[in-house]
Amino acid sequence: MINFLNMLDEEDIKYVSWKNNHELSEALNGNSDLDILVGSICQIRFSRLAQLHGWLQLENPIARFPSVSHFYRISATGEIFHLHVYFEVVTGESWLKEFILPLKEFLISNRVMCPEYNLWVLNNKAQAYIFLIRQFLKTGSLMSRFLYWKESDSYRSEWLLCKTSCETLCGIGPIILDSYVNKSGLSEGFSVPRFLDSIKFRFALLNYCRFSVFSLPVLRFKSFVTRALNKVVFKEKKKFSGRGMIIAISGADGAGKSSMIAGLNETFSSFQSCFVYNLGKPQGRTIEFIRQLIASKDRPINMARNNVGKNTDLKGALASVFLGFLRLRRARIARAKADNGSLVIVDRWPTNNFGKMDSPKILSDGDSSWILKVMAQIEKYTYEKIPKADLCFYLEVSIGTAVIRNENRVKFGKETKEEIISRHIDNKAVVPLCNKIINFKNEGPFNEKFFELQSIVWQEIIMLNSRVNSY
Repeated sequence: MINFLNMLDEEDIKYVSWKNNHELSEALNGNSDLDILVGSICQIRFSRLAQLHGWLQLENPIARFPSVSHFYRISATGEIFHLHVYFEVVTGESWLKEFILPLKEFLISNRVMCPEYNLWVLNNKAQAYIFLIRQFLKTGSLMSRFLYWKESDSYRSEWLLCKTSCETLCGIGPIILDSYVNKSGLSEGFSVPRFLDSIKFRFALLNYCRFSVFSLPVLRFKSFVTRALNKVVFKEKKKFSGRGMIIAISGADGAGKSSMIAGLNETFSSFQSCFVYNLGKPQGRTIEFIRQLIASKDRPINMARNNVGKNTDLKGALASVFLGFLRLRRARIARAKADNGSLVIVDRWPTNNFGKMDSPKILSDGDSSWILKVMAQIEKYTYEKIPKADLCFYLEVSIGTAVIRNENRVKFGKETKEEIISRHIDNKAVVPLCNKIINFKNEGPFNEKFFELQSIVWQEIIMLNSRVNSY
């Protein structure tokens, strides 16, 4: 993060960390967000530079505010950094941020270099000035006072860091605070201003409010309902500002797909809406048990070799058609989630390579029964309708590694050693239905290979997202 902030200086993009500076250490270690104010004339240049250096811009679907953006970056060792970027001074109640104040130039002109962390922060007086304004704006309604009270320890720490007497704030800044300084609750120690004084202050700044004062109670209620529903039902986090993407992790059994997917999901779901699906067996354990009852009980070791010249039996054909429909349904759900701005990680993705893993498998010829021919056409049509994944990583390991990993894992209906070897050989040429495929050598210690894969995935997400947003 510090390296990127230094690049802003090199590109003459002025910024300042303008609030929550008592948490700088947490933000720089990837445990919190860093709130920076950037001149609005630099917004396009900032966004381009951020993208160029591996930062992903996401939006909060529950709380969208004008001139406020979220940028994330994952380091090579897995730390997640978050820049909360303001291109205007947008503040007010925590849930509404209903004020846009004319303080941008004042705050940026009052920045100083923090020698401890080597980044620009507000000087003590400017920090105290903006804190006093926020103190009044955040305590002007019952709901906002409750939210302020919940975070009172953090606000107290932020105020104490200013090391400034309220009386010194008279006569400075674009917004004159003289008549409110002694009513702020900050003259002696730290306390919340009286409710009536906060309301009066807010009325004095109504020219800078984004909404009609009469609409604020409705907006507060709407925000409360939206956040409550999201917390209990929808549970959405940050999302892509436009279309999201599907990233499939494929490979033969024992290639390490499950472990990689679990790790990627843990990382990405910590800050953005992320869904995980399985298209190898999209039906789940119960339906898979039923499907196996329908299918032939004989599990051929080498499907491609054993089926040469043989028609698929009707039970096997019915199971294959059923599985194809389930894959199409799950693939469309994944595509819909991605189109709605989410990241979707999928365990395997179908292919049109007949007889291979996750592909059509009903074999028929001119002597086949009419019902087998119909089912073969239905299966073929079903796979042709499956949408493409945006990106697929095909994990490659040696046969020996695949066998050892399969022996060590706990899995319902686990494959035999012979099946692992056969599938490993037969599926080398599988090409999943995707816009781009990347072969990844997954030999070696898990942590080492995981961070390597995660870094490549992050780079690809940045490129895919920039390509989508350029259309």
